[in-house]
Amino acid sequence: MTWNAARHVALTVRGTTVLRPPRSVVRFLYGHSMAPGDSARFRRTLRMLRDAFEFVSFGAAVTLLRDPSPPPGRYLAFSFDDGYVDNHELVAPLLMEAKATACFFVTTGFIGCDEKYREHFLRSVVRQPPTRRPMTWRMVEELVEAGFEVGAHTVDHPNLADLPLHEAELQVRESADELERRLGRRCRWFAWPFGTAAHFPEALIAKATRRFDGIFSAIRSRRQFAYAGSVINRDHFEPSWPMSHVRYFAFRQTRRVA
Repeated sequence: MTWNAARHVALTVRGTTVLRPPRSVVRFLYGHSMAPGDSARFRRTLRMLRDAFEFVSFGAAVTLLRDPSPPPGRYLAFSFDDGYVDNHELVAPLLMEAKATACFFVTTGFIGCDEKYREHFLRSVVRQPPTRRPMTWRMVEELVEAGFEVGAHTVDHPNLADLPLHEAELQVRESADELERRLGRRCRWFAWPFGTAAHFPEALIAKATRRFDGIFSAIRSRRQFAYAGSVINRDHFEPSWPMSHVRYFAFRQTRRVA
């Protein structure tokens, strides 16, 4: 059995047998993209999650997580990274149907880009299928008008740890500046590309915490905070995943400690 097949079996078994999430938890789930054929599955997944959690806005989830004495309950917030057109055409309508919201972390250089940039971005940067396309800036504006939040995800989606520090700072700052210019509101949230500790230089932490109200990783939330409490960890899922896999990561135990 291959590693992927073994992982699929393990997540299916564990996700099927876990009955409920922790008694009190604030969970952040993040994904990237979905195909039209995944709509029915994502709708069922959202129904399952709504039965287990209270859906809250991204900002409300941050406030609840940081509260030293939060009200008891199970709270869930969604986010989606990169800025694919299906986030506007497919993901957002299904979230609205389920009375959920989300924060869309967009790579600003990808939004409304030309064909050459798009092909390079998909092939060499994020290694995603060549059929995926970016949102336009008007689509991003429409998400905000519909009540969704938008956060910064750098300009070009680099591994920030591979860049000289001043270039990494520019990728973060110019992404937020462009969002603020386009959307006419402060950019409160930042998630770094690839999302692990290996992709984010610690020297950026202090600058980023001064600029943003929240910084988000892609580090699984066995601990809900990283970097001594400066970063909030998110759990990965995708709309195409089997419901049992989503259940496993959404329902498993977590710790608030940094």
